[in-house]
Amino acid sequence: MSTNTENKRDTQGGSKDWIQQLINFKPRLEREIGKGTITWISPLESESYTEYQLNSPHIKKTFDFDDETVSLLWPKGCHTPQWDAIGRADSDDTIILVEAKAHTSETNSPCGSKNNENIEKIVNHLCETCKYINPAQKFNKDIWMGEYYQTANRLSVWHNLKKEREVILVFLNFVEVPEAKFKTSLSDWEDHMKKVFDDLLGTDVKLPEGIKVIYFDVSK
Repeated sequence: MSTNTENKRDTQGGSKDWIQQLINFKPRLEREIGKGTITWISPLESESYTEYQLNSPHIKKTFDFDDETVSLLWPKGCHTPQWDAIGRADSDDTIILVEAKAHTSETNSPCGSKNNENIEKIVNHLCETCKYINPAQKFNKDIWMGEYYQTANRLSVWHNLKKEREVILVFLNFVEVPEAKFKTSLSDWEDHMKKVFDDLLGTDVKLPEGIKVIYFDVSK
Protein backbone atom coordinates (compact mmCIF):
# COMPACT_ATOMS: atom_id res chain seq x y z
CA MET A 1 0.00 0.00 0.00
CA SER A 2 1.39 3.36 -1.02
CA THR A 3 -1.10 5.88 0.32
CA ASN A 4 -3.34 6.76 3.21
CA THR A 5 -6.58 4.87 2.56
CA GLU A 6 -8.76 7.44 4.34
CA ASN A 7 -7.86 10.35 2.04
CA LYS A 8 -9.91 13.01 3.79
CA ARG A 9 -9.67 16.02 6.06
CA ASP A 10 -9.16 14.97 9.68
CA THR A 11 -10.85 17.24 12.24
CA GLN A 12 -10.33 15.16 15.38
CA GLY A 13 -7.63 17.41 16.82
CA GLY A 14 -4.81 14.85 16.74
CA SER A 15 -1.50 14.85 14.89
CA LYS A 16 -3.13 14.13 11.52
CA ASP A 17 -5.47 17.11 11.94
CA TRP A 18 -2.61 19.43 12.92
CA ILE A 19 -0.20 18.36 10.19
CA GLN A 20 -2.94 18.91 7.62
CA GLN A 21 -3.49 22.40 9.02
CA LEU A 22 0.22 23.27 9.03
CA ILE A 23 0.79 22.10 5.48
CA ASN A 24 -2.35 23.62 3.95
CA PHE A 25 -3.63 26.48 6.11
CA LYS A 26 -1.03 27.58 8.67
CA PRO A 27 2.38 27.79 6.92
CA ARG A 28 4.49 28.11 10.08
CA LEU A 29 6.42 24.86 9.89
CA GLU A 30 8.85 26.15 7.27
CA ARG A 31 10.32 28.66 9.69
CA GLU A 32 11.02 25.91 12.21
CA ILE A 33 12.68 23.66 9.63
CA GLY A 34 14.94 26.48 8.47
CA LYS A 35 15.28 25.64 4.76
CA GLY A 36 13.33 28.60 3.42
CA THR A 37 10.27 28.06 1.27
CA ILE A 38 9.14 24.44 0.99
CA THR A 39 6.94 23.01 -1.71
CA TRP A 40 4.83 20.41 0.07
CA ILE A 41 4.02 17.20 -1.76
CA SER A 42 1.69 15.79 0.89
CA PRO A 43 -0.76 15.88 2.58
CA LEU A 44 -2.39 18.38 0.23
CA GLU A 45 -5.99 19.53 0.31
CA SER A 46 -6.01 19.35 -3.51
CA GLU A 47 -5.15 15.62 -3.28
CA SER A 48 -7.66 14.79 -0.52
CA TYR A 49 -4.86 14.89 2.09
CA THR A 50 -3.24 11.74 0.71
CA GLU A 51 -0.14 10.51 2.57
CA TYR A 52 2.60 8.66 0.70
CA GLN A 53 5.33 6.10 1.03
CA LEU A 54 8.58 6.92 -0.74
CA ASN A 55 8.17 4.01 -3.16
CA SER A 56 4.77 5.19 -4.40
CA PRO A 57 4.65 6.05 -8.14
CA HIS A 58 3.78 9.69 -7.39
CA ILE A 59 6.78 10.21 -5.10
CA LYS A 60 9.17 8.32 -7.40
CA LYS A 61 8.12 10.59 -10.26
CA THR A 62 8.23 13.78 -8.15
CA PHE A 63 11.78 13.17 -6.93
CA ASP A 64 12.99 11.23 -9.97
CA PHE A 65 13.83 8.16 -7.88
CA ASP A 66 15.23 5.32 -9.94
CA ASP A 67 14.87 1.67 -8.91
CA GLU A 68 18.34 1.65 -7.35
CA THR A 69 17.49 4.56 -5.06
CA VAL A 70 14.19 2.97 -4.03
CA SER A 71 15.94 -0.33 -3.28
CA LEU A 72 18.29 1.48 -0.88
CA LEU A 73 15.51 2.97 1.22
CA TRP A 74 13.99 -0.12 2.77
CA PRO A 75 14.27 -3.90 2.31
CA LYS A 76 12.34 -5.20 -0.69
CA GLY A 77 9.12 -6.93 0.32
CA CYS A 78 8.93 -5.24 3.73
CA HIS A 79 6.22 -2.73 4.61
CA THR A 80 7.58 0.71 3.73
CA PRO A 81 7.11 3.59 6.20
CA GLN A 82 4.38 6.09 5.32
CA TRP A 83 5.09 9.77 5.99
CA ASP A 84 2.82 12.32 7.65
CA ALA A 85 4.24 14.99 5.34
CA ILE A 86 6.72 15.12 2.46
CA GLY A 87 8.14 18.27 0.92
CA ARG A 88 11.03 19.73 -1.04
CA ALA A 89 13.02 22.87 -0.21
CA ASP A 90 12.80 25.34 -3.09
CA SER A 91 16.35 26.59 -2.54
CA ASP A 92 18.25 23.35 -3.12
CA ASP A 93 15.75 20.50 -3.61
CA THR A 94 16.43 19.03 -0.15
CA ILE A 95 13.79 16.40 0.59
CA ILE A 96 11.81 17.00 3.80
CA LEU A 97 10.30 13.99 5.61
CA VAL A 98 8.00 14.59 8.59
CA GLU A 99 6.87 12.20 11.31
CA ALA A 100 4.24 13.86 13.53
CA LYS A 101 2.92 12.88 16.96
CA ALA A 102 0.31 14.34 19.31
CA HIS A 103 1.38 12.57 22.49
CA THR A 104 4.33 10.55 23.77
CA SER A 105 2.61 7.16 23.82
CA GLU A 106 2.39 7.29 20.01
CA THR A 107 6.14 6.70 19.81
CA ASN A 108 5.79 3.22 21.33
CA SER A 109 5.23 0.84 18.42
CA PRO A 110 6.87 -2.58 17.82
CA CYS A 111 7.57 -4.07 14.41
CA GLY A 112 4.56 -6.08 13.29
CA SER A 113 6.27 -8.34 10.77
CA LYS A 114 6.00 -12.09 11.38
CA ASN A 115 8.20 -13.04 8.44
CA ASN A 116 11.62 -14.13 9.72
CA GLU A 117 13.36 -13.28 6.43
CA ASN A 118 11.90 -9.76 6.43
CA ILE A 119 12.76 -9.29 10.09
CA GLU A 120 16.39 -10.17 9.37
CA LYS A 121 16.50 -7.66 6.50
CA ILE A 122 15.01 -4.90 8.65
CA VAL A 123 17.36 -5.63 11.55
CA ASN A 124 20.35 -5.30 9.20
CA HIS A 125 19.10 -1.87 8.02
CA LEU A 126 18.50 -0.66 11.57
CA CYS A 127 21.83 -1.97 12.85
CA GLU A 128 23.69 -0.14 10.06
CA THR A 129 21.87 3.09 10.99
CA CYS A 130 22.72 2.72 14.67
CA LYS A 131 26.40 2.23 13.90
CA TYR A 132 26.42 5.18 11.49
CA ILE A 133 25.01 7.63 14.04
CA ASN A 134 27.01 6.31 16.99
CA PRO A 135 29.69 3.68 16.26
CA ALA A 136 30.20 3.20 20.00
CA GLN A 137 26.58 2.23 20.64
CA LYS A 138 25.75 -1.47 20.84
CA PHE A 139 22.70 -2.24 18.72
CA ASN A 140 19.76 -3.28 20.91
CA LYS A 141 17.26 -5.28 18.87
CA ASP A 142 14.59 -5.09 21.59
CA ILE A 143 14.69 -1.28 21.51
CA TRP A 144 15.05 -0.79 17.75
CA MET A 145 12.57 -3.51 16.68
CA GLY A 146 10.37 -3.32 19.73
CA GLU A 147 9.83 -0.27 21.88
CA TYR A 148 10.71 2.47 19.38
CA TYR A 149 10.46 0.72 16.02
CA GLN A 150 8.62 3.54 14.24
CA THR A 151 11.24 6.10 15.24
CA ALA A 152 13.96 3.59 14.34
CA ASN A 153 12.72 2.88 10.83
CA ARG A 154 12.37 6.61 10.12
CA LEU A 155 16.00 7.05 11.13
CA SER A 156 16.99 4.20 8.84
CA VAL A 157 15.15 5.59 5.81
CA TRP A 158 16.81 8.97 6.41
CA HIS A 159 20.23 7.32 6.65
CA ASN A 160 19.75 5.35 3.42
CA LEU A 161 18.23 8.21 1.43
CA LYS A 162 21.04 10.61 2.39
CA LYS A 163 23.45 8.35 0.51
CA GLU A 164 21.77 9.62 -2.67
CA ARG A 165 20.02 12.92 -1.86
CA GLU A 166 20.02 15.83 0.56
CA VAL A 167 17.33 15.04 3.10
CA ILE A 168 16.01 16.41 6.40
CA LEU A 169 14.08 14.18 8.80
CA VAL A 170 11.71 16.06 11.11
CA PHE A 171 10.23 14.59 14.27
CA LEU A 172 7.32 16.98 14.81
CA ASN A 173 5.77 16.78 18.26
CA PHE A 174 2.57 18.70 19.00
CA VAL A 175 2.47 20.22 22.48
CA GLU A 176 -0.66 20.70 24.60
CA VAL A 177 -3.07 19.11 22.14
CA PRO A 178 -6.44 19.26 23.95
CA GLU A 179 -7.92 16.30 22.08
CA ALA A 180 -4.89 14.02 22.47
CA LYS A 181 -5.22 10.84 24.48
CA PHE A 182 -2.55 12.14 26.85
CA LYS A 183 -2.08 15.91 26.73
CA THR A 184 1.69 16.41 26.59
CA SER A 185 3.58 19.45 27.85
CA LEU A 186 6.78 20.76 26.31
CA SER A 187 8.90 19.50 29.21
CA ASP A 188 7.28 16.06 29.02
CA TRP A 189 7.99 15.90 25.29
CA GLU A 190 11.61 16.99 25.74
CA ASP A 191 12.20 14.42 28.50
CA HIS A 192 10.54 11.70 26.48
CA MET A 193 12.43 12.36 23.26
CA LYS A 194 15.72 12.47 25.16
CA LYS A 195 14.92 9.01 26.54
CA VAL A 196 13.97 7.70 23.09
CA PHE A 197 17.24 8.82 21.51
CA ASP A 198 19.32 7.85 24.55
CA ASP A 199 17.88 4.33 24.38
CA LEU A 200 18.33 4.03 20.62
CA LEU A 201 21.61 5.83 20.06
CA GLY A 202 23.40 6.15 23.39
CA THR A 203 23.29 8.66 26.23
CA ASP A 204 23.42 12.31 25.16
CA VAL A 205 24.50 11.54 21.59
CA LYS A 206 24.09 14.61 19.39
CA LEU A 207 21.72 13.99 16.53
CA PRO A 208 23.38 14.31 13.11
CA GLU A 209 22.80 17.36 10.98
CA GLY A 210 19.72 16.61 8.93
CA ILE A 211 17.62 15.31 11.82
CA LYS A 212 15.44 17.83 13.61
CA VAL A 213 13.13 17.55 16.60
CA ILE A 214 10.52 20.29 16.52
CA TYR A 215 7.98 21.05 19.23
CA PHE A 216 4.87 22.88 18.07
CA ASP A 217 2.63 24.31 20.83
CA VAL A 218 -0.90 24.29 19.46
CA SER A 219 -2.17 26.36 22.39
CA LYS A 220 -0.23 29.34 21.02
